[in-house]
Amino acid sequence: MSTKESTLKGEALVRTQFQEDPYGCLGSLHHKKLGRDPFHHSISYPNGCLELEGLFHHCGIDPYSEKTLVERDFELRSSLENAASDVSELFSKIERKYKIEDGNKILVQKFRSQLTLQLKVLHKTVAASAVQEEKQLKEMEEDMHSFVSTKIEECAVNEEKQLLAKVAELLASSSSRKKILRGKAWIMKLLAVACLSLAAKMEEIEVTLSVDLQKLKLLVLSTLKWRMRVVTPFTFIDYFFHKNNDDLPLPSSQISRLVELILRLTRGIEYLEFKPFEVAAAVSISVIRETNLDKYEPCFIKNVQKERVFKCLELIHELQRSVAVQYVPQNPIGVLDVSC
Repeated sequence: MSTKESTLKGEALVRTQFQEDPYGCLGSLHHKKLGRDPFHHSISYPNGCLELEGLFHHCGIDPYSEKTLVERDFELRSSLENAASDVSELFSKIERKYKIEDGNKILVQKFRSQLTLQLKVLHKTVAASAVQEEKQLKEMEEDMHSFVSTKIEECAVNEEKQLLAKVAELLASSSSRKKILRGKAWIMKLLAVACLSLAAKMEEIEVTLSVDLQKLKLLVLSTLKWRMRVVTPFTFIDYFFHKNNDDLPLPSSQISRLVELILRLTRGIEYLEFKPFEVAAAVSISVIRETNLDKYEPCFIKNVQKERVFKCLELIHELQRSVAVQYVPQNPIGVLDVSC
């Protein structure tokens, strides 16, 4: 390629670059004059390199003319103003965002404080309502107890009056007194209780309410586990004796023997192992065998365990043997002591 062609090609390239970015070309030229080339705006040609400034002059462009510098200054100022405007707008947005966040924090704090206050008020209201309701229920319960106690006391007094009138009427007739009291000792007991109750009411200013008496009765019954009578072998002896003796009547001699065996058996600690009905069954079998010897076959009911009854029967036999050995005289002096 000739020098003329290289020059023409360089001029065309400079004009194109200058049209696309004139101020970039000027900046590159300025840096080259200062000995720097950060943007590397040097143009290489096949036959050598022409400096950008020479190309500008060769193309008829004066990079340092006043008009060019003014236009460059105007564009730079416009760019700076736009950048300042953008920065200002950005700061405004950031400030507005912070204000909104601060406002939201304030709203959340206000809502939290109001919610806490409302919850406290609600708690106080509910607590006061519960206390008031409990108080009303307690008053209603006391009124109900008072009403029921009054009615029960009135009924009890009326019943006592009617019963006392009946007893007094029965006892007033001397002709029927012996007939009434014959076999009915409970009438005298009832009269004594009635008189005691009336005496207490005459002496005491505050009489014990029927409700308190009822509570006391329930306390006694619960302490006794609702057992109004003590269950002993004597409770079952009649049943087991009749069952094992073909429903024959109980002779007086055998009654004495039954009582004797039960009393002897209960003196030992071994007796505590057995239940009262087991002791009664064993004693009845022992007494019946004493008269019928080996011909007797004991009868058992479903809920009685034979093994335990026979174990208790063996205990009775051991007791009888120990008593027999105890009363055998060991020497002539013993014989004299027994005879005396």
